[in-house]
Amino acid sequence: MATVLMNEIELKLTYNYIEQPVTNIDHSNNISFKLGSSTNSDNKFDKELNKLVRKGILTKVYDFVDGGFREGLYNFADGTAQISFFGNNHMNYNLSYNY
Repeated sequence: MATVLMNEIELKLTYNYIEQPVTNIDHSNNISFKLGSSTNSDNKFDKELNKLVRKGILTKVYDFVDGGFREGLYNFADGTAQISFFGNNHMNYNLSYNY
């Protein structure tokens, strides 16, 4: 059973991409930016998540789809924060930074 951290910031309406992110919240900002810039033909959100997993910045706790509904939880490598999301498609996720 995964533990979800209780402090939460809802990430939405992010208009700036941080080219050289340093902190977990910087990376979270960029994930939110990519979510907002995703389209049906280009899901930038998953590309950003996968990039951070490949770099070892995030680790996937779970990410599943059930009946068109998706829910995911990713831990930051330093263990102090998480990214969580749920919703019915890549443009309608409720995205949160948990710390």
